[in-house]
Amino acid sequence: MESRLTREGTALRLDFTVRPLLRLAGVPFLGMAAYLLYHFAMSIADVVRGYAGAGEMLGGQILLAVLIVSFGVPGLLTFMRKWMVIHKDSGMIDEVTNFLVFSRTRRAPLAQYQRIRAVLSLNSRGSGGGGSSFTYDVELLGRKKTAALLIGLFDEGPAAVAFGGQIAAELGLPFENRTKSDPSMDEDNAAEAGGA
Repeated sequence: MESRLTREGTALRLDFTVRPLLRLAGVPFLGMAAYLLYHFAMSIADVVRGYAGAGEMLGGQILLAVLIVSFGVPGLLTFMRKWMVIHKDSGMIDEVTNFLVFSRTRRAPLAQYQRIRAVLSLNSRGSGGGGSSFTYDVELLGRKKTAALLIGLFDEGPAAVAFGGQIAAELGLPFENRTKSDPSMDEDNAAEAGGA
């Protein structure tokens, strides 16, 4: 996974990109949801045409609706796109999440963030013994009650450091490189950032 920086006038656009093979994982879910949706529509058509009674089909229609949502939501999530636009002139950050069928935008003032940090992050795969993986996160850090805002995600440390340094230079914020630190210390880092 890599993040990209592009300029749109005075604004900076940060895109989170996902490998195409990861997106293909959602195709079977969407295919199953489409198959179930076809049967759901056919059952409604049977009731409308009088081939079946509404009471006979209701249980199956409810079950089909639940299954369509169960398969459709994970399928759509794999095609989700996320980006941020940092408006330097107005001092606002727009975080946009696009789910193919709808978009959600969250706004935050840039002034609440004081520095940028690149950090090695441990991603646990649960208690099933699947092991752990590491990513390099680039974050905007703020005051005590301001949560860190993830602005970049990388598989390699040098790319994360270069990206974080470039964003810091663009915004005039200090940059901190923690890519060589122990990922188990992330909670301590977050507590330290909160006390700043």
